[in-house]
Amino acid sequence: MNIASDLIYTLNFDITTYCNLHCPQCKRYDFNGDLIKTIEMTHMDLETIKHNINFDSLPNLRDIRNVPTYGDAMLHPDIKDWIEFFKNYRYLISTNGSMRTPKWWEELGGFENLTVMFAIDGLEDTNEIYRINSNYNKIMENAKAFINAGGNATWQFIVFKHNEHQVEQARKLSVDLGFGEFTTVYTDRSWFQGNTWPVRVKGEYLYDIEQASKSDNHCRYDNEYNISKTDVDITMATPHANKYENCFAFIREEWFVNHQGYLLPCCQTAPYMDNNADIPSQMWLNILKDPESININKHTIDEIFNSEFYTHQLMDSWQNDSEWTHPSCNACFTFK
Repeated sequence: MNIASDLIYTLNFDITTYCNLHCPQCKRYDFNGDLIKTIEMTHMDLETIKHNINFDSLPNLRDIRNVPTYGDAMLHPDIKDWIEFFKNYRYLISTNGSMRTPKWWEELGGFENLTVMFAIDGLEDTNEIYRINSNYNKIMENAKAFINAGGNATWQFIVFKHNEHQVEQARKLSVDLGFGEFTTVYTDRSWFQGNTWPVRVKGEYLYDIEQASKSDNHCRYDNEYNISKTDVDITMATPHANKYENCFAFIREEWFVNHQGYLLPCCQTAPYMDNNADIPSQMWLNILKDPESININKHTIDEIFNSEFYTHQLMDSWQNDSEWTHPSCNACFTFK
């Protein structure tokens, strides 16, 4: 069984590896808070993407996203050109919002197809505890400029122990400022040391962050906001979902293009393209075999979905008798 390009509902592009923050649980950094050495600082080339995307072969494409693994799309020098190129599709960008000028954000508010999800994890006294190097007042100035210019903005709030007492105050503020949605995220991401995470920057220990009191075993969103909600339910299942019940990404029909141009089943597999030294990365590359066959810088989307990886290798790896089933697939919420 192969995967056809008409099963693409959403394309998520990680268009840059540049970021102005140092969030401690970000995949950009190792446990000592140092930037992963194999991550190349780069911006994705829009002209190459234009050449290798044929919209006629993507009849079910609805959404374009920049919900990143490594970088913040608002730091891409051509981000407005990206939004303009995909003007016939809903475009979602997740950003910390702590960059550029209010004037720049005001101009961004003119894109009718755009939704900006501001990742703000607290108020002035708490946001920078996790969003290290952010500037809360600058974020508020930028968000106001964007919203007042007609921009569609949402507020995503990751809840930790240090900010959980501010959720309702932030929710009220989001209404007052004109945000269209306020979403709280309770996550168990990377809490492998219990309920604390030691924050380090370039090897220097700073403090611990603690898991929120309300957190449970899976990342979950507090309200029904379809663009950003990750729980799998009947409202999220796209028309072809029952054909690929084993894969969370296939149910969503959302595909991830990492900063190097590799078109991947989901963002969870992206880090394994950068570091081939650890066992999970070696397992992934063993399944993939020929990485360049799925690189959108070198192939059209149709060619990629006709590659051996998408016609055989990926789904073969899910079989009970497979030598290699990747840990990311085993951990998927819907893996059966």
